[in-house]
Amino acid sequence: MLSTYMYCYRCVRRVAHYYLRDYMQSTMQQTTAILELVFLVIKHVDKRLFDFIVESQVNSAVAAPWILTWFSHSLEQFADVARLYDFFLAYPPIM
Repeated sequence: MLSTYMYCYRCVRRVAHYYLRDYMQSTMQQTTAILELVFLVIKHVDKRLFDFIVESQVNSAVAAPWILTWFSHSLEQFADVARLYDFFLAYPPIM
């Protein structure tokens, strides 16, 4: 039977290997390319917000905390964080 620590270690290792691997490279090149996709989504969903971002001269790094923490740092209720994590873990890493 696995100890709780070993189970947690395996879980975190799996998340790092399958879900966050693109962000754990030796350079930020891959991460920057992915973060640029966030701006494309914003442009598609909310053109006014996208125009504001462009006008503000904000670079794509502003989206890094959202992606790297799976939005958990922006949510106040633990139940919301847990639900979002369940969603991300239940679907392929592209989600």
